[in-house]
Amino acid sequence: MNPSKEKLRHATTEGSSEKEHLNSLCNVQSSFNCLQIHSPFRPNFPILSEILDSTMSSSPPFKSRPESKYTKAKRALRSLAVSVAIPLTLTIAVIFLFGRSSRHFPNRNRPIWVAPLWLLHLSSISSSFLIGLAAWLVWADGGFHCGSNALPLYIAHLSLSVVWNPLVLVIRARLLAFLFCVLDLVTLYACYRTFKRVNPFAKDLIKPCLAWTAYLCAVTYVFIDL
Repeated sequence: MNPSKEKLRHATTEGSSEKEHLNSLCNVQSSFNCLQIHSPFRPNFPILSEILDSTMSSSPPFKSRPESKYTKAKRALRSLAVSVAIPLTLTIAVIFLFGRSSRHFPNRNRPIWVAPLWLLHLSSISSSFLIGLAAWLVWADGGFHCGSNALPLYIAHLSLSVVWNPLVLVIRARLLAFLFCVLDLVTLYACYRTFKRVNPFAKDLIKPCLAWTAYLCAVTYVFIDL
């Protein structure tokens, strides 16, 4: 046999063997990649581990799709509606349950500066709307998530602001209602100081609520002697 042909055939055989070896190595690496991704442990293959680490480090990180302005506005409006609806619904429900009867409301002997019952109810609803809007502004600025007293004071105010109708118009405990009004005024003033540190516009919304609560305290005090 010709020596040159023998060398050529030997080189061809070595080339094909090396190609098969490379294909086998690629198959092993692919299997290792699947095992590396789906397994909670990491096999001890130093060479393949280095290849995988370099491949994963060179790939760009996954970036989430940015939130659109429409989605942000929709979420803000939803949270605003919930924040305003909670005090409004609570106030309207208490008025509907306990405030429709005006038998115990002094219509004849009351002073001229004391508003009629329907105007007192309307003012209570307006005050609930303002305090709900102020609470939403504080919540949007993170005032309810910083470990402050804003949320407990807000809940305390909501609880104290709904007891006037049952105490005055149903139970006729006017002295107790006056004490609750004073306590609500103090709580609302604490809310004013707390909201002021979070959002300056929120404390401006509480100012009419403070004036209304002080007026209701004066009205309830007058009712004690009537």
